[in-house]
Amino acid sequence: MKLPGLIAFYLIYLCVSLLKSPVQNIDKPYIKFLDVGQGDATLIVTKTGKKILIDGGPGNDIDWYFSSSSIIGECHIELMILTHDHADHSDGLERLLKHCKVDDYRKRLYAGDMITVDTTNLRVLWPPKDYDFTNTKDINDSSIVILLEDGDFSALLAGDVGGKVLCSLDYSKYLKGNLDVYKVSHHGSITGYCDKLPVSKETTSVIFVGKDNKFGLPDEPVLENLTAKQSTIRRTDEEGTIELKME
Repeated sequence: MKLPGLIAFYLIYLCVSLLKSPVQNIDKPYIKFLDVGQGDATLIVTKTGKKILIDGGPGNDIDWYFSSSSIIGECHIELMILTHDHADHSDGLERLLKHCKVDDYRKRLYAGDMITVDTTNLRVLWPPKDYDFTNTKDINDSSIVILLEDGDFSALLAGDVGGKVLCSLDYSKYLKGNLDVYKVSHHGSITGYCDKLPVSKETTSVIFVGKDNKFGLPDEPVLENLTAKQSTIRRTDEEGTIELKME
């Protein structure tokens, strides 16, 4: 075997070995806001490497993130959550369900529910248990809103819920200060904006948005308001996938 071929063989062997190795503690749990175009897909990796996927984007863009482990090893997602039934959140999950091992898939969660994976807590703030899901006037307002907590770290994952809903929630019950991360509601649309959120210069605001999207998102007033709060704004259309440590 020639040297280039030997090197290639060794690299493939190393990749396969790493993918098949037992789950080990990682340095810090982290969140990845996956670049799936005009859609949402949030991957949370806990301290032992367990994967929580919230939404999956609009289609096959999600496949790339799980393709290596699916082909060489095992695509294993411990918890999958769909915030609401719109294609730009749901279609990617439906694709993954066909070829990934998914331990738990939740389409319905209610305020007061809590899911704990390792040291990561997912506290559901919305919708209430009596929410009328037959009212399809605005499906966005049925979005599951999650306050993620891990030690002193906090992140608000708001789905596509409207600003009126966001402003109605009492964050002071759970937060001592401001959020570390805010996943901006509805791709930065003004319909999902709330000025009362615990967002400040300590907060990184992440916007899922497709490059040159037909909706013209994010809306400029949302960017202006977040900037006025001195929040750091990060966008998937500008950076691609965004990774943040939960610390």
